[in-house]
Amino acid sequence: MIHTANITYNKESDIDLFSIDGKKIENNMILKTASLIGRNINIKSTTESKFSSSLKNNDPLINEVVSNHIVLKGVDKFCDIMWRYYETK
Repeated sequence: MIHTANITYNKESDIDLFSIDGKKIENNMILKTASLIGRNINIKSTTESKFSSSLKNNDPLINEVVSNHIVLKGVDKFCDIMWRYYETK
């Protein structure tokens, strides 16, 4: 699951990605992509368990992800996580 942050952007803005799968992201691929498009790419990654825990603990980064996200992959999984969170609120 990937998230892009900050809805306000322009052609010079960097790209913020947030991954909720716990897999290691290859830096070489990110550096090549950043070079190709001429923008910085920042990546944060966590597991589903840590994401859910941080959501419950009102973590500022996770709140930003939830408030200003564009899900690029894993929409069903992201919705499941959010449903479980709101069911326990």
